Amino acid sequence: MLGVVPAPGIRGGQILTSRLRGSARWDRHRDEDRRPIDRRRGPDRRATVTTSASASASTMAVPQTLTLFSLPLNSSTEQISEVVDGAWSLQYMVRGPVWGSAGSIETSLLPTSVTSSVNEEDAKRQALLASFNNAVLFRYANMETLDGFMSHAKTKLMLDEMSSDASKSTRGIASLTFSVDVPNDLESIFRRGDVWEDGVELFMGLRRTGGEDADDADDADADAVEFMALVNQLATSSAYGALQSGVGRVASGDGSTRGVTFHSLHDETGAREEVESLLGCEMIYAVRFEDDKGLEGLLQSPPMQAILNWDDRAPVGLCWGVVQRIVSPEANEKVEKTSL
Repeated sequence: MLGVVPAPGIRGGQILTSRLRGSARWDRHRDEDRRPIDRRRGPDRRATVTTSASASASTMAVPQTLTLFSLPLNSSTEQISEVVDGAWSLQYMVRGPVWGSAGSIETSLLPTSVTSSVNEEDAKRQALLASFNNAVLFRYANMETLDGFMSHAKTKLMLDEMSSDASKSTRGIASLTFSVDVPNDLESIFRRGDVWEDGVELFMGLRRTGGEDADDADDADADAVEFMALVNQLATSSAYGALQSGVGRVASGDGSTRGVTFHSLHDETGAREEVESLLGCEMIYAVRFEDDKGLEGLLQSPPMQAILNWDDRAPVGLCWGVVQRIVSPEANEKVEKTSL
């Protein structure tokens, strides 16, 4: 059973969890010919993922889309299922995703300067981010298949219709296109194994704190890459135990499927501009944990606090962040029986 997480409080530098029983969905991965994959066997090894030239030999840039849904807080289980399951089912109707997850958004993060502000515009940003309460994440073999999936008529029509229906969406539906560097092996790319059945995943939109001038841009990029590489090492260390930690650039270009896409049947200029302004960023950091403990610890670590607070010593700062909870089908069934 799915449930909507009420709009959580948003605080800079802190994680607030709102545990609702049965409030999330689960991981799924699919192979290239669209047949279900046996979890015990893993994905068909014939499926290929294109390695980015910018990735090192030990890592590869995997294209992803994160679609955020702003379901009404009074939505019934059936209404939630219609929206989230509908978007989830697109992978069975349109060729593209090779792995995915869906779940409720339990936590929202904004810079401390925004959350502590009494400015009306900052208050609007908090309310807008908090309105997004469910998410679907898909991974793709390469950017071409991602573009094909997102621009397909079935994908566009379903997401546009749901986004424009007030009974299914309060602030619209938005998708972010980005790539994240992950270890260059099948287990990491397709997230095989029982450890991926349940957990939490943090997504953070980041922006460089320097390098506005062209002469400084290269140095700013290098500093950001080096700093986030250290964050990756810290997250996956025994101190915090992340299953996977990676960062990558938000896709850019002239195509309508790149960067931030606001789904709508109409020319909702005002709503579109608000969402694009909120979610606009240069990089996205993604880190997955088996439970909350490691994530809470990482968020309180000095490097992450520097990012959250736009500390001058950090080469990147937080634009926004969300935490998605994934629960296995078995766990959901157990919760539902317990709640009867």
